[in-house]
Amino acid sequence: MKYPYLALLFYIVFTFFTNNIRAQLYDNTWMMGCCYDPNHRITGGVNLRFDRGFVDTFYLPRKISFDQTAMYISNPKSGDLLFYSNGCHIYNKLDQIMEGGELINPGYPRYKYCEEFMEFGYFMPRGGTILPWPQKQNEYALIHRAYSDKLSGDSVDHLYFSHIDMNFNNGLGKVRQKNVILYDKYMYKRHFGVVRHANGRDWWIMTYDVKSDTSLSFLLSPEGFSGPFKQYFPIPRSNIDFYVNSSISPDGNIVARIDPNVGLFLMDIDRTSGMLSNLRKFDFWLNPDIVVVANLTFSPDSKLIYVNSRNYLYQLYLNIDDPLSSLSLIDSFDGFRDPFSVSFYLSQNSLDGRIYYNATNGVRYLHYINNPNEKGIECNFKQRGLKLPAQNTFTMPYFPNYRLGPIDGSESDTLGIDNVPWAWWRYDQDTANYRCFEFMDLSGYLTEESVPEWYWDLGDGTQSRDTSPIHCFEKDGIYEVCLIVRNKYGSDTLCRTLNVGTSATNDEGKIIIKTDIFPNPASDHFVLNVQDYLPERMYLHLINAQGQTVLRERIYQGSNVIDTEQLPAGLYSVVIYERGAVVKTEKIIVLRD
Repeated sequence: MKYPYLALLFYIVFTFFTNNIRAQLYDNTWMMGCCYDPNHRITGGVNLRFDRGFVDTFYLPRKISFDQTAMYISNPKSGDLLFYSNGCHIYNKLDQIMEGGELINPGYPRYKYCEEFMEFGYFMPRGGTILPWPQKQNEYALIHRAYSDKLSGDSVDHLYFSHIDMNFNNGLGKVRQKNVILYDKYMYKRHFGVVRHANGRDWWIMTYDVKSDTSLSFLLSPEGFSGPFKQYFPIPRSNIDFYVNSSISPDGNIVARIDPNVGLFLMDIDRTSGMLSNLRKFDFWLNPDIVVVANLTFSPDSKLIYVNSRNYLYQLYLNIDDPLSSLSLIDSFDGFRDPFSVSFYLSQNSLDGRIYYNATNGVRYLHYINNPNEKGIECNFKQRGLKLPAQNTFTMPYFPNYRLGPIDGSESDTLGIDNVPWAWWRYDQDTANYRCFEFMDLSGYLTEESVPEWYWDLGDGTQSRDTSPIHCFEKDGIYEVCLIVRNKYGSDTLCRTLNVGTSATNDEGKIIIKTDIFPNPASDHFVLNVQDYLPERMYLHLINAQGQTVLRERIYQGSNVIDTEQLPAGLYSVVIYERGAVVKTEKIIVLRD
């Protein structure tokens, strides 16, 4: 739809004065990768970034390994990594152990995972997370959990926090407190979650005491931690908690829990008290696979829930009386191996609006749901949709919804914090028509109560008030696309420049495209990053020393992983074509052991 330009200009001018400058990129950088060996390029570090409107992947020769435990946080303004932990130590952004960051999660399990087994990293799914400390600038709370020295199996009996202050050591940080015990009794391994308090400032950390059937809540406020606040809340369960998993909805209203031996449970959260209520049980049992997996995740709009086993992914609607009546099978594992099975395991909502899934083995792929707010197969699940430049060994981070605000008008709404919008969006380019795009609103703090509105300026004179418009540009060009989100508390704007079929040119009129190639030398693959250019039909040709084209592959904006596993060692030319013309030539060396 098109609207008069002057009408939109009013909102742009209005936004200039009310722009929400709060930065919200805490979960921008993800880290994974294991067991770096310079002779095996499939090993090493992988970083993902989401701040350009699509996911970028990077390979790093990082010697620090991640297994199932992965905790990291990014600068809320720039999105750059601040610090991280693999459950063994706390590291700064330079991959150095932070001052005071040695040896977290004390006990024999730490020795087993962090020292005895080649320092692979701590082996606990959802082993913790990192929270900005309320009203303490550049200070953070690392919440981490540890296995028991005494109880049999992988039982969790310690919940800790460590206090990190990034104001020290020129921004590299210092650990002011470490391994401070919050709770030291038997807890459910995967009943763990974090949600913002109804006041919009503080945090609830939630877990569950197994032996006493007690829900536990801890509050992080400017004064520090308080609790546990205990609530007798029996949830039917089996004797084995290894496969149980839980999740908190992005809107902070519901906890879901899946137990493959008992069923699916939903319960409400009171974000003021941290208490649970209204337990609902649904007789949904996952078909046990050879390797039992039970996992669940909410859609970004909190209206759908995705439940997966190792081999199957299901979707259910939450806004109906009987969610099971809406149960639909989204996809089944197709059996692909890399060389191990690339099946389904754990998941996490991301800054680009997708839900990403790892696998039950060390492989070079992540799956993702591209449109998780859509019902049925329209959610567009992509098996192996993202190829990584190195193996990921079970790693999937756990982040709370950092962009959840106060409950306006509630008894806790006393701090003067409002749900001022935070504008964020991504785009998907149509691979069949390179000038056509779907723009997807991913903005934060847009509650229904706040009466949100959307205003898109698509850069070619077209405006839209849809939340996620689809638009085709009539010709190649450079377009500044802007989203203005507005509610009764304020507004915010995010603009991005799209280079559609065009880029900078040199004096001879040739297109200049910015690219990165790494690693170089390569072994079984390399990554080609295409920056700031949306190609029409771009291809990469790999040419050997005899002038023969040994590989031809279509490439897109962002990260492209190119397999060289079947190629002999040697020097190759990387020739990039756009519309049949050569636009870039590079050299790469392929090595063999």
